[in-house]
Amino acid sequence: MKKKIIKKNKISRQISKSINTKKKVTTNHKKSKNKKSIKITKKYNKILSKKKYNKTISKNNKFSIADFCDVQGQEFKKYYEYLNNPVIVQMCVSMIPQLMSEKIQMFLLEKIKANKDILIDKMRKVDTIISFYEMNDDIKYSDVGQFFTFYQRVKTEMKINEHSTPDKYLLFFNELILYPKVLSVLKECFYIFSDRRSCVYYLTPGINFSDSTPDKKKSIERVVKHFKNNISMMTQMISKTYQFNDNPWGSKYYSSAYATFDTFQILRKYFKDPFKECDLTVKTSLRKFPSKEKQIEYLCKMYHEFKFSNSQYNSQINPNHIQNATHFLIALKKLGYDLWFILPLMMDSLYDSYEIDNITFPIHHCDKYIHLQSNNFKIGIMAYLLVRDGFITNTNVFRA
Repeated sequence: MKKKIIKKNKISRQISKSINTKKKVTTNHKKSKNKKSIKITKKYNKILSKKKYNKTISKNNKFSIADFCDVQGQEFKKYYEYLNNPVIVQMCVSMIPQLMSEKIQMFLLEKIKANKDILIDKMRKVDTIISFYEMNDDIKYSDVGQFFTFYQRVKTEMKINEHSTPDKYLLFFNELILYPKVLSVLKECFYIFSDRRSCVYYLTPGINFSDSTPDKKKSIERVVKHFKNNISMMTQMISKTYQFNDNPWGSKYYSSAYATFDTFQILRKYFKDPFKECDLTVKTSLRKFPSKEKQIEYLCKMYHEFKFSNSQYNSQINPNHIQNATHFLIALKKLGYDLWFILPLMMDSLYDSYEIDNITFPIHHCDKYIHLQSNNFKIGIMAYLLVRDGFITNTNVFRA
């Protein structure tokens, strides 16, 4: 208390030198009024801080690992740019020993006490993020992975949980701060989280889900459970085909369509109804044909309604040249039609009705084929349905 009074007197003496002598004279009435206003301001600030605190908690509760790479990128970009500045890094390095001083430690302890709920919430998120990134071998054996391992080991050894005291939390954070090359590791973390492509890539488990085994089922169930609300993330993690990358279907613009197709082909090995597991509404009703010949006739007839010239229909797309649905797809590809045209045409021809709902739109690559790319998830599901229902017997026909 004495220190505070001395500081206050110093400040008031400095102010008194710079102001007019007339302003020095104040009545007792004015003084009491000022005291009241200070009390009211303090009370108002407390109410404001409580409101901000409650808002923060409510925002934190909306956290979802499924949206992590989409939502958090901009925030982590700021942190990365901050630590990418050599001057700031040098300053931070020189400050680390000072953080262990008694004065700073007391200050940090007070901050932990005042924000314990927020701290617990943040640590829960960190645990969730680490648990997924540790499944990727590229991260697991890197400097970042070693830091994650250290974080979890210290947390376990110190038995840190939501019931831990603020003093214990402070000791835990001291351990993290004193970790060798902590700033360079954090910088690397922030870079990965700030770039969407690397964020998704390193979040992908280092497991080949294509070969179905009982020990992999738990891992794929976990991915589906946490990422089914973000089909873009889920399909990239399971298929290992990332947005705008090369893929077996050829064009980079097909990447999300291929990833969706491959994902449901894989999920089919683990689940009886993959769509139900992913909370997707997909309903189909097959068109009934008296024979396979009639089916081919109808496919050719449907194409004929969209044909550009009679020669195309008469010479190539007719029942005499088309043997089955797979052959029909190959013939149309040879004529230069893309899968965005062929697959909906086949669905309209072979199914009496179909419904694909509750599905989000994929991210577009540049500004080309925006309308077509927006249907990529549906196109991938259409390809899967045609294979599932036996119309396409060789999946290689989708390839470029």
